[in-house]
Amino acid sequence: MRNDGSTVPAVGDWVGVVKRAPVDVIHGVVERRTSFSRHAAGVETREQVLAANIDVAFVVAAATDVNARRIERYLTIAWQSGAVPVVLLTKADIAESLDVLRAELEAAAMGRR
Repeated sequence: MRNDGSTVPAVGDWVGVVKRAPVDVIHGVVERRTSFSRHAAGVETREQVLAANIDVAFVVAAATDVNARRIERYLTIAWQSGAVPVVLLTKADIAESLDVLRAELEAAAMGRR
């Protein structure tokens, strides 16, 4: 596929392929439902798509070392992408106060469950 200004495929994209020996060619990219992206490195202001067509985004953190502001940032990225975020806590069996932790994370999630 030539970079002629059309959509460049990313992880998760559905593409149309034309079979040509010895190399197959990407003919087109199906429109994305969701996309995780960031500003590309460098001087240019352009978007770099990291992943596409993600339905559920799992935000994983250890319950023994939770940073609610960091999780809030990850949740915001997931919501902006169009995916449904789910927070998963590991090591919950050795955490000190799960009720306090849950309240803190619910506040960071802006009341969404």
